[in-house]
Amino acid sequence: MVRAAFYNKTLVTLVNLLKPDVPAANTLHVPSGDVIPIFEAANRIDIARTVTRSS
Repeated sequence: MVRAAFYNKTLVTLVNLLKPDVPAANTLHVPSGDVIPIFEAANRIDIARTVTRSS
């Protein structure tokens, strides 16, 4: 349900506070500075945590 809210084009009140010039379904990946979909950013963070734990 949360993901559907981000991809619903009729919700004009959603504003990306990290990058106002990109759609609400994207975010700023802080270590790299890339503007990517929220799901991919979560995956990158998860992978980075997994690598850190196994080291």
